[in-house]
Amino acid sequence: MFPITTEVPADIDFVDWHGGIQLYGFWCIKIEDDAWVDRLNRVRSIFHPYLQTGYQRFHHVTIATVGLMDAERWQVVERQVKLLRRLNCEKFNVCWEGLSSYVHSPIVSVISPDNGLSKLRDSLHLISTGDDSSVFDAHITLGYYATALSLEKVPMGGEDVDLATLEHLKVDNIQFCTYQTNTIKGPISVKYIIDLATALS
Repeated sequence: MFPITTEVPADIDFVDWHGGIQLYGFWCIKIEDDAWVDRLNRVRSIFHPYLQTGYQRFHHVTIATVGLMDAERWQVVERQVKLLRRLNCEKFNVCWEGLSSYVHSPIVSVISPDNGLSKLRDSLHLISTGDDSSVFDAHITLGYYATALSLEKVPMGGEDVDLATLEHLKVDNIQFCTYQTNTIKGPISVKYIIDLATALS
């Protein structure tokens, strides 16, 4: 979702990428459950010595990207909103799968046992595939490393935050959000909230 010119993303303004377009848009699950937020904050604290400072994005799972938000992409979002409201998609669960890592960031991998994530992604792609690749790796990014790193190099200090029991996250809405294209760490703004329909049993 953002150009990386080195092994770790630099917080600079990639004008050649965004061409003056100020916002990048994507659909996501915003993590608001207190237990999940607490766990994610504790896990992030383990990585704190290895992360770039100034990361302001809230915890979320990206479902599908829309891309650089020019006038055409805003029209795509409007059509996606109408489609989602018409489909009346069901609520679903997300499960904590475990810690993992890219070269540039530690992540928490998640899965959806009832395939709710993939169903929503497929529905959004009926309108547009945006900037998404064909591989869907559902996860929560915890920040960006200051230097390229692997998970194995981070001393976990006997922490049990990744292993303790955590209830499934019940997803009852998805959100369309944007962030400023001139930074990789700036805050996320919520533009649309789409409530999901059928109650979980």
